Formats: sequence, structure tokens, C-alpha cells
Amino acid sequence: MFHSIVARMKDGSEKDAVLNIEHEKASVRAKVEHQFHIMENLFGFHKVWYRGISKNRSFLSMLFVSTKVVLYARQARAQRALC
Repeated sequence: MFHSIVARMKDGSEKDAVLNIEHEKASVRAKVEHQFHIMENLFGFHKVWYRGISKNRSFLSMLFVSTKVVLYARQARAQRALC
């Protein structure tokens, strides 16, 4: 929903439900967009170009795998720092 629609709603259970749904959607969106942020900034993949469907698919697969490796390494490093 648009912010202006939610802002005009009266306080109550309906507004709370809408705000909770919007919060969940924003949470999922942030988790997905974080992967793309790492791909763009760390690996330099800013633009999409056409090199054939199979080449693009394999290239993007490798980028996502590399992104997951980076995220897991960061998570493991943070856990080791806590111990």
C-alpha cells in the first residue's frame, strides 16, 4: 500500500495488520536486494548485457554462488570474533 493510504487510516487493528504486512514485505525485499548489492559493488556487475542465454545464466549463477560464499565467510568471521 502507499504510505499516504496507510497514514490516512484510523488507528486500530486493520492499520496494525497493514503495517505488519508492509514490514514483512520490506524485510524480504531487503534480504533479496542485499545479494544484488554485493554482486554490483564487490564483483563489479553493474550492467546487464546479452551474450546468449546460456552464457548469461551460467555467469549469473557463478555470481550468486560467489555472493553466497562471501556472505558465509563474513558470517563465520563474525561468529569467530564472538567466541
